[in-house]
Amino acid sequence: MTGYFFGQNGRGFFAEWQLYWRIEQRMRKSGTLVIFMLAVIPNPLFEIGGLVAGALRMPIWRFLLSVWLGKSLRFALLATFGGMAI
Repeated sequence: MTGYFFGQNGRGFFAEWQLYWRIEQRMRKSGTLVIFMLAVIPNPLFEIGGLVAGALRMPIWRFLLSVWLGKSLRFALLATFGGMAI
């Protein structure tokens, strides 16, 4: 949520980041899916996705729903397959 709210108010601060623009292009096409995928895969890009979602004024309910579904799937997969030896 911190990234989302910071994105709403501080777009000029990170607008020169190339990674920001790459994620923004994808989010303009299918923002809900991008946030979902960033939430499923554990990586630091999720925070940048939150910044972009806030800057693009994605509705908070859609952002939270995408995050909840993505994180739920991730943790369900970890609980199911986390104990398996590779």
